[in-house]
Amino acid sequence: MNITSGNFGVILGGTANTTSGVHSTILNGKNNLATNTYSLIASGVRNLANEMGATVLNGNRNSGSGQYSTVINGTGNTATANFSTIIGGKANTATGVYSFIGGGSANTVSGLHSFAGSGFRNSATNIYSIIVGGRENRATGIRSIVVGSMYNMASGQASFIGGGLANSATNVYSVVVGGLYNLSSALHSFVGVGRSNSVIGSFSSIIGVSANTVNADHS
Repeated sequence: MNITSGNFGVILGGTANTTSGVHSTILNGKNNLATNTYSLIASGVRNLANEMGATVLNGNRNSGSGQYSTVINGTGNTATANFSTIIGGKANTATGVYSFIGGGSANTVSGLHSFAGSGFRNSATNIYSIIVGGRENRATGIRSIVVGSMYNMASGQASFIGGGLANSATNVYSVVVGGLYNLSSALHSFVGVGRSNSVIGSFSSIIGVSANTVNADHS
């Protein structure tokens, strides 16, 4: 049996669905709950839309709990910030306002306008930070970007890591294109590829060797 307790609430089909918000709507599915004004659940099982204008279109145990947040599909996804969006995947969490997750599993976006395209256990935590994909990458600087691969960290403002394994870009406009265990830690520092390279001098670079360190500026 479906239950409608909010004014102007609508349930068109399904089983054991409940609407309790004003103008809340459930179209189909089972054990779904729409509890706030203009909240909407289209289908699925055990989905929750409990903030104003929150929308869950499908899936299982998804939650839209920010104002005008959206979860389109997947399992166990949670969009808690206002205007946050999760397209699909599993156990993803969007806690930043206007944050976005395309898919994948266990990804987290907590910065304003932060973005995770896909992957596993990636974390974009600052304003306009971006992770395109990969595994356990972190973009913690303002406007920092990690494109993919594993265990990379872009913590400097506008820092960039293209890919590779366990690379770090920790200063403003620092860049690591790829490789393994590389560190770009100075203003406008650059590491192309290679292994275990470190650029510590500002405006300095290493293009593609291994186990080198540049300490001087403009080198």
